Amino acid sequence: MNYELYKSSDFGLVTFLSLTFPIIQIEKIDIKRSYFVFDKTPELLEAIDSYWNQTALVDPNKYFIQTKIIKSRIYENV
Repeated sequence: MNYELYKSSDFGLVTFLSLTFPIIQIEKIDIKRSYFVFDKTPELLEAIDSYWNQTALVDPNKYFIQTKIIKSRIYENV
């Protein structure tokens, strides 16, 4: 299988993307920083564009809860 991956360490973007797209892998950089890896699909790229263009819509409560989940993933096994 030949597919590409998308990596990001941007907390806000990763939180947003992980609401819809599964995290494939987490690569620890250091104690406080990680790269989150997603399958690079056209839908993912559209979501990234909507995030940076400030046109993305998200439920604020779901986003807040997801920030807690992402933080725990960053700091687990540290």
